[in-house]
Amino acid sequence: MNPSTVLLLLGNAFMAAVTLAVLPGVIRGKYPGFRLSMRLLVPLSLISVVVTGVVVASMTQSFPAVVVPAPPGATSGCANLTNETNPVAPLGGTLRFDCASAGAAFSTSGGVSTPTFTLPTGYTRLGYVSHSATSCSGSTELISGNAVTIAAGGYDYCVDYNVVGAATLPSFTVTWSN
Repeated sequence: MNPSTVLLLLGNAFMAAVTLAVLPGVIRGKYPGFRLSMRLLVPLSLISVVVTGVVVASMTQSFPAVVVPAPPGATSGCANLTNETNPVAPLGGTLRFDCASAGAAFSTSGGVSTPTFTLPTGYTRLGYVSHSATSCSGSTELISGNAVTIAAGGYDYCVDYNVVGAATLPSFTVTWSN
């Protein structure tokens, strides 16, 4: 029994006792020959118990367990991304990756997702930009292991790089989780 139910029962018992103690005196004031008999005491006690039961029953509610699913996260547009930056600038710059004719590199219906990745030597920053954007200017940086809230839509990756002389930038992967 929870504390409020116990308090309600004790309060009701107290009121019943006061009523039974005061009621005969009030009635006797109008009817001097009145005497509280067992015939009246039992029904009054039963009424008190029934009222308490109804009040207690009407105040008890149970909430069921509810499973809340993870919000929809980022989904891949393709397995292998395509560099859409041509020509690639010597020494450094920004590369834009998408899924070529398949469209955006990834899409989301909104919600929170967490990217996990390790940038290889030569890459300095990973970000994303709307697939409809004309450039990577203003891209939002992604930090591995940090959850991000991304609005619904399709997005491409923007990767900054910085190398000394001619180089081949290695491949890497990004894994998204909700």
